[in-house]
Amino acid sequence: MAGYFVNVFALLFLSLGIVMLCFPSAPNPTPASFNWTVVIFSAVTLFALVYYAAYGHRHYVSPRSRITQFRHDPRMELAEIGHVSKNGDVVDVTAEETSTEYK
Repeated sequence: MAGYFVNVFALLFLSLGIVMLCFPSAPNPTPASFNWTVVIFSAVTLFALVYYAAYGHRHYVSPRSRITQFRHDPRMELAEIGHVSKNGDVVDVTAEETSTEYK
């Protein structure tokens, strides 16, 4: 029950912090003393929203749906990390075969 109020408080606190960090440190800033936080934050937020609208909403698989898949097929977790062959047999992969060391 307290988790809801903690989440609301955290969002309000972070929102206030983000707004306060976007203000310049002195009045009438020059380009050299300008606080570029608002520009960078806006650009990253805009990029994230455009990316999600164009690609992410169609290809994102939520953790909850992946857990549901694992419950229905216990071999699914092994298949996700490459330990199950296409015919369903469990394959033993040793550390030597999967080594990524540079030579």
